[in-house]
Amino acid sequence: MMNSITKKIVSCALCIALGVLLPMAFHVIPNARSIFLPMHIPVLICGLFCG
Repeated sequence: MMNSITKKIVSCALCIALGVLLPMAFHVIPNARSIFLPMHIPVLICGLFCG
């Protein structure tokens, strides 16, 4: 079983990956970056779950 620290490290790593990949994915879609800025969503999720 994974302990609490390992779970936090893994969830923080996933949020970091989402924080990098999500804006890159939205930059591919035309005019999506001016309408929706998804770079703050993984930061908020990481703050809520990882503390």
